Amino acid sequence: DLPPIANPLVIDAYTQPGSVVNTANSPLPLNNVINIGINAQGSSDSALGIISDDVTIKGISIYNCDICIYSSNANTSVVGNYIGLDPTGLSVGNALSGHGVKFATSGQHGSTIGTSIAADRNTIVSNIAVNIAENTSDIEVYGNYLGLGKDGITDFGIDQGIFVLFANDITIGGPATGQANVLSGSVTNQLVGVFSNGIVIQGNLIGTDHTGAVNPNIENGAG
Repeated sequence: DLPPIANPLVIDAYTQPGSVVNTANSPLPLNNVINIGINAQGSSDSALGIISDDVTIKGISIYNCDICIYSSNANTSVVGNYIGLDPTGLSVGNALSGHGVKFATSGQHGSTIGTSIAADRNTIVSNIAVNIAENTSDIEVYGNYLGLGKDGITDFGIDQGIFVLFANDITIGGPATGQANVLSGSVTNQLVGVFSNGIVIQGNLIGTDHTGAVNPNIENGAG
C-alpha cells in the first residue's frame, strides 16, 4: 500500500508523456488520455490516503480499491481522474471498487471533486462513487460522470452515486457552463442526503446519458 500523503502536494500525472487533458465541457463525453494507473489489487486500505491540507490529485486512474481516495483534511482537489476505472476509462478492472472518493471528519472542508473547467472533470465508478460524511463541510462537486464510463453511456451498475451523511454546505452541480454532473447507472440511488444541511443540487443530469436522454444502454437507475 502507498503511504498516506502527509504534506501539501500536487500530483499531476498529465505531465506523463502521451497523456492528454480533457477539453470537452460537461456533459459531453471526455476525450482525455490517462497513462498512469494505480491498481490497488483489492486492498482493504485507501489507495490514496490524504492527511494533509492543500493536496491536488490530477490525471490518475485508480481502481480495484476499497477506498480509492480518502481525505480527512482541508482543500483537497480531486480533478481530471478516472476513479474506480482503469486507464481506458471504460473498465473497472477485476471488480467494482468500494468507494471512489470519500471525504470525512470536520477537518475536511473547502474541497472540490471536479470543477467547471473541462480539464478538471472526473469519471468515478464505484459502489459508492462519492461519499461525503462525518461533519465535512463546504464541498463542491462539478462536471463529473458518476456511475458511467468516460463515454457518458457505459453503465456499471454501481450502488450509490453521491451519498452525503452528517455534512453541511455541499454543492452538487450548478447552472453555469461545465458545472453539471451526470449521475446514472446506480442500482439503488443516484443521490442521497441524510442528516445534512445546506445541500444545493442543481443543473445535473440524473438517470440519463450525457445528452439528457433515457438510453437503452443504461439499465440501472435510468429515467
